[in-house]
Parts: sequence; structure tokens; C-alpha cells
Amino acid sequence: MDRVVAACGRAERRQRLLPARLVVYFVLALALFSPAPYLEVMRHLVEGLRGSGLLGNWRVPAKSSLFRARQRLGSEPLRVLFATTAKPMATEAT
Repeated sequence: MDRVVAACGRAERRQRLLPARLVVYFVLALALFSPAPYLEVMRHLVEGLRGSGLLGNWRVPAKSSLFRARQRLGSEPLRVLFATTAKPMATEAT
């Protein structure tokens, strides 16, 4: 994830509450929980990361911050991520 973010020039120059890496995971989670509101999706994501001991006392930001973070990220990192990871799973026999 970090390589994709850096390759697209979206790496942070300063420390943010919503780093680009987390925003990519958030956008992917939006696809998994599509009917859910933004803040609910972020809460699900945060619960999973906190359970892994990765977030400490990090808090869910305001909805407007999530919108701005998505705008900052743009669509290029997701296109690059897909292009570098999506591969056919079937063989010619199947």
C-alpha cells in the first residue's frame, strides 16, 4: 500500500489524522460496506485496526475530514493498486 501511495505522489509531507494509507483502506471498506454511512464504515475499519493494536488512542475524524481526505487521495492510487494486484485466478482448464 505504501509503495502505491508513494508512486502516485500521495505520501504525506506532514503527519495527518488521516494518512493516505488509511484513506485507501477506508475507500476499500466503503466498497465492502456500501450501504453504510461514512462514519459507520470508518468505525468498522478502526475497530479492526485497533483490535490488531495498530491505532492506540486514535479517534474517528469528522465526516467532512473524510470527504477532504478522499479528495486529496484521488482515484489514481486505487487504479494503480488494482493494476498491480488484480490477476486472473482461473486457469485455461477452468
